[in-house]
Amino acid sequence: MRNCLACCHATSLRKYKCGSDMRTKQNWTLCRDRQKQKFARLISHKNNPIAAKEVLIQVVPQEEIKAVKSRWVINRSKVVLSESEQSLLSRGLNFAIAPTKIPTYDFVTSIEKACKHLGPNTEEASMLRSDCVKMLKSCKPPTSNITPAERQALQTLQDNKDIMILPADKGRAVVVLDKSEYQQKAQALLNDTNTYKKLSKDPTNSNIKKMLDVIKPLKDS
Repeated sequence: MRNCLACCHATSLRKYKCGSDMRTKQNWTLCRDRQKQKFARLISHKNNPIAAKEVLIQVVPQEEIKAVKSRWVINRSKVVLSESEQSLLSRGLNFAIAPTKIPTYDFVTSIEKACKHLGPNTEEASMLRSDCVKMLKSCKPPTSNITPAERQALQTLQDNKDIMILPADKGRAVVVLDKSEYQQKAQALLNDTNTYKKLSKDPTNSNIKKMLDVIKPLKDS
């Protein structure tokens, strides 16, 4: 095993050293050192497999987990977040919460839109409806991926109209602001007449017409 690993690491180092994507000798040295460290760990795990298993199943202390999660939620509001609310927000704004029931209405709406393209009274549309109805009757909601306390915290946050929950400008952190403070900052930006100018009407339709006037000749040519 040692000889095999040594050959593999030596080959990868030679490719890295001689490859077209090698930039500097320092990069090659860093790669070599990393490979040496990996190789040393493999040998150590082979000689002492029990210690290797203990390392793999090492449990991270809850205090350390809470400390890391607390950095993912920045609370600038006057509201004191509960532990469940903090835990829920630390999952990030892109976290998809599993529904508690199948969104049948949304599925039926999408199916009918698809049937319009097939023809509402065609055989294909009827088969599509029949197959989808069978699946909707047999399917079950997915297993919840949040705790009951976090689901209650979600409802509490949704009902609180005095705060704004926004993504941070950088990173994946979540920022909680007082709604009044958020509106004041937004109004202060809009009041900056050196940067913004108040429009008498919405220019969107006019800009679309100008854009189409430019694109249409290109399409016809």
